[in-house]
Amino acid sequence: MTSDGHPSNKFWNHRRIGNEVGQQNVHDDLHVYQNPSDASSHLLTPLPTAPQAACYAYDSRHDGCLEGTRADLLKEIEIWAEGTDERAIVWLNGWAGTGRSTTARTLALRYHEQNRLSASFLFSRDQEDRPHAGKVFTSIATQLAEQNALLKKYICEAVAEYRDIAHHSLRDQWIRLILRPLNECVDENDVRGVIQLFAEAKGLGKGRLRHFLTNRQETSIRLGLGEIPGDQYHDSVLQSISSSMVDQDILIYFGHALKAPSSLAQWPSEAELARLVEQAEGLFIWAATACRFIKF
Repeated sequence: MTSDGHPSNKFWNHRRIGNEVGQQNVHDDLHVYQNPSDASSHLLTPLPTAPQAACYAYDSRHDGCLEGTRADLLKEIEIWAEGTDERAIVWLNGWAGTGRSTTARTLALRYHEQNRLSASFLFSRDQEDRPHAGKVFTSIATQLAEQNALLKKYICEAVAEYRDIAHHSLRDQWIRLILRPLNECVDENDVRGVIQLFAEAKGLGKGRLRHFLTNRQETSIRLGLGEIPGDQYHDSVLQSISSSMVDQDILIYFGHALKAPSSLAQWPSEAELARLVEQAEGLFIWAATACRFIKF
């Protein structure tokens, strides 16, 4: 809590290549209990986790949004994350190459650097331990425990009581490892089920939860959100952003990525940059790929 009694926000972001999920706020007053040494730490060891799924892990490191790009979108999401909007879920979706993952990564790393990121999880079809939701909640619980000793106490108590919790259903893991400890303090079907569980956290008695999801417009996400009342989430579509704003962001990107050496001070010209932006047709992935192939 802040000194004036208002809750301070914590942000949690679960990202996925294809499907990304969320964000969470908890009271900052929990930090008074932080203590890295805890005799109960061994209880967390048996939990199966995916350490490289965190946004700050080595395997997950990528550049975020270039300074000056996606500014309005990032600001809009930050206002939602730190405000009092009753909608606990924001779904940022769009076509492949429109910058969903980079936007999510930028937000997660920004809050991580501010010590306000509670947990993150990057799904990946290319990694053996991250193509499904099997390790989502055990990984998130472990990250939460590492950050806060009071949360760690309650999570360890849950693991001590349910030694086989890793083999329980996702719902049971969510309730016992995450939702109840927070309340004490303050595959396709997997994805659909995880989203529905996030919605249930809206009624948490203490603290405030925020979930930020990004992915392509896939059926599993739509079905999951379709079972949630419309006033509990906000649907943000990247393609709905004006083309002029997207083109300006891509122009900034090209100008940065193709910054010419002193021997080629006049290249690329404004006309050449404009042509590249036109060819990109709003796709950041096209712009990034083009820059990798262009040689000075």
